[in-house]
Amino acid sequence: MEFTRIQDLYATKTWQTREEYAKDNDGTTPPYIPARPQKYWKDDVVDSKGNLRLGRKAGNFAIYEYGLVKDENGKWTIGPFIVPYEDAIRVNIPPDTPAAPDWNLSIFLPPLVRGLADDEEVFEVFPGVPAIRKKMIQVDVPVVVSGGFSEEDRAAISRIESKIDKILRSLGV
Repeated sequence: MEFTRIQDLYATKTWQTREEYAKDNDGTTPPYIPARPQKYWKDDVVDSKGNLRLGRKAGNFAIYEYGLVKDENGKWTIGPFIVPYEDAIRVNIPPDTPAAPDWNLSIFLPPLVRGLADDEEVFEVFPGVPAIRKKMIQVDVPVVVSGGFSEEDRAAISRIESKIDKILRSLGV
């Protein structure tokens, strides 16, 4: 089955290492704060009021419409989420970060993503590792009866014949 890497849905740039972030951001990386969740993305502040490019500032929080979150059953899904504003505008990349985030860490803030298309769904390609795939779509095929018309077609034809018959009778034909 064809699937898409979750990274292809990211709405923000992500950095895998502190060095990678520093290279893209004037050679500096914010200090790692072990008490805060690991975070490999950030939202950009777009004006002096502190408004965000992707989220909506609400007091000390940032509200996002689409994020990769776990549902009540522990399965990955895409939905709304809220993070502290200070976490939204900075990365928190540990010094010895793995090559890829540990998706099973509860202290990891997953990246912002675009919304899913109607024919897409989140699934786990490996336990705890999310990906996106096309939904299996069931298509109902109408049953064809002898003569090539379905029962529904025959009923419609019968109604049309009745109307034509009435018209012809009213014309005296």
